[in-house]
Amino acid sequence: MQLTTTFIAVFATAFAAFRGAEAQGFGVTCTNPVLSGSILTATCGNGHGGQTNSALDLNACVGLSGGNLVCQSNGDFLAHGCTGCSLIDVVISCDCPGFTFITLDECVTNDFGLLTCS
Repeated sequence: MQLTTTFIAVFATAFAAFRGAEAQGFGVTCTNPVLSGSILTATCGNGHGGQTNSALDLNACVGLSGGNLVCQSNGDFLAHGCTGCSLIDVVISCDCPGFTFITLDECVTNDFGLLTCS
């Protein structure tokens, strides 16, 4: 019984560590990020040695608060007047109406190849 309990504990710890390694800021495990309007696309590692092309509407993850871009579920930042957004590496910058930026690794994760909101 002790061996079974130990095995389960080791397996659970290893799975949690593996899952935590995959569900991280997309900048670590994704390449070729492109921003088109509010749509972020990238090629992301799927945790099994493969790559997945993924897309995410950032309106689902990014909002505007006090004139600053923030991580916010269903934030719909473009509807709040943000324009001229661009992406450099993992940083998105916009005119909202003042210039603001946010590091998307704070708001977007790679979950086994799929871009998701954090």
